[in-house]
Amino acid sequence: MPTNLNALIRYKTIDKCLGNRSVKCSIQRLQEECTEALGEKRGVYKTVSERTIRDDIRVMRSDILGFNAPIAFKDGRYFYTKKDYSIFETYIQGRELLHSVFQLLLEQRHSISKPLIIQVLFRIAKELDIELPPDIYTEYLAGRKESGGKRDEKVHASVPPVETGTELAELKKTAHLRKMNRLKSTAVDEATDFLDSMQTAEHTDVYEMDVEPQAVDCYFSWRFVFDAIAAGTEANA
Repeated sequence: MPTNLNALIRYKTIDKCLGNRSVKCSIQRLQEECTEALGEKRGVYKTVSERTIRDDIRVMRSDILGFNAPIAFKDGRYFYTKKDYSIFETYIQGRELLHSVFQLLLEQRHSISKPLIIQVLFRIAKELDIELPPDIYTEYLAGRKESGGKRDEKVHASVPPVETGTELAELKKTAHLRKMNRLKSTAVDEATDFLDSMQTAEHTDVYEMDVEPQAVDCYFSWRFVFDAIAAGTEANA
């Protein structure tokens, strides 16, 4: 994975600065903004180096994370050449990258607001058709207990209905059997299943393509990831 949670916070900060035409985004200004953001949201009180900012800009300009940001440099400042551009509006393209983002968020979930990060994890797991660790369901149950058992409809759309500890055990058993059946079966074409699952996607226009199933990449909005990180890190600051 070519990034980490601190890097994502820096990208978000740089994106905000570059999108504000009234701010002169010199390399020094970007250093200051990113240093302050990491201090507030992650408790990392260390000056972000010039080299790090330049590397971040290089990544944002590139296709490494799918941003391809139109960043230009003139008269000592960086800026977006396209009005209203934001990396928030780009998509994670490709199952491999989305899986890497999933692993990063899974590892960092205790540093991020639990309700939101669990929602993100369930959504990505559903998108990729992969199993979540059992403790995710435990955290989901704990969150529901703390909220008086009220369910979040947005989360519930991607989360199996779980009401009690007994049902949690049954859920784990069902998930295990489902995994075993997938491993034993050689008749199901994963790419075809993925195409079928995309038909119910919220943004159907994103999935229009004229390629063979084996070549399909999945698309997932970076906004969903950045919003969860922002809310979680601010809550934990």
